[in-house]
Amino acid sequence: VTEGQLLIAGLYQEIPDPYAPLPEKLFQRSGPARGRAVAETYREFTVQVGSQQTEQVEAGKSSALWAEVFGVRIPLGLWTKQEGHTRIYRETSQARVLGVELPLSLEREVTVYLEEQPRALTEEEQRAAALRKLREAQRAALPEGGTVKEETLEYVFTDGMCILSAKCRCLEEIGKLQKISVE
Repeated sequence: VTEGQLLIAGLYQEIPDPYAPLPEKLFQRSGPARGRAVAETYREFTVQVGSQQTEQVEAGKSSALWAEVFGVRIPLGLWTKQEGHTRIYRETSQARVLGVELPLSLEREVTVYLEEQPRALTEEEQRAAALRKLREAQRAALPEGGTVKEETLEYVFTDGMCILSAKCRCLEEIGKLQKISVE
């Protein structure tokens, strides 16, 4: 198969009646055609991962309290706006008397302040991170529906870096959708 070669066309020719005389020219019409052109391809991928990773660790907490009465939210205290990396979670408790919900609830919002700290990765963590990065590169490079059928992985560790090279045998759709006009 070469580039530009027509493999599937939507050009249909009239099937003559076997009991009637053959016409001089058979009628042709164009219509939709469907098909796939799947090829086995060979690709090489190389990714690298460093030996350091930044993680977000808890650096402190603060909380705020609100009361909601008849749908009106009232703050119970003063607080400042959160800056930087934070994680927020809320706890709501509804007031009940004898199993009946009252239009009164308390909401507590806890803000966890996070800071980024570097951490050294072990060799196994570097291998796992490199493999994840390889899978992302394969998903980005292969067209939709393309799959990796076989791969050979080679890990190399140099200067605190993990370099992963992969030689892959892939199956992928190589066909293009193109309109053809026939006159």
